[in-house]
Amino acid sequence: LDAEVSTSKNKKRRAELFEMQGGLCHWCKVLCIVPKPGVTYGGNKCPLNLATLDHLDDKFSPLRGKLNESRKVMACFQCNRRRSQESVEANATEHRRRSLRGSMIARAKLVGAI
Repeated sequence: LDAEVSTSKNKKRRAELFEMQGGLCHWCKVLCIVPKPGVTYGGNKCPLNLATLDHLDDKFSPLRGKLNESRKVMACFQCNRRRSQESVEANATEHRRRSLRGSMIARAKLVGAI
């Protein structure tokens, strides 16, 4: 799951976008549902039309995270997940490089090299 982790800031922004977008997914226009307070979804239990925050820029874009909240939209879980998978597939070399780098850093921390 690559949908953004729910913090109170993210919950507020998702609620704002839900209202602004009329509850419709930015990408497919399906009517989304807001997560119920205190309910966590995992694995296959997540409703496909669950409202999530999504970035307009994919995870490999140099613009991602450098701009303000206007680069986020409310999207259904299904579209958010699909876009994430497409991004990884389209950028397979970069994804492997980042994964290897993360693994090397984690190993170095374990052995006390960092």
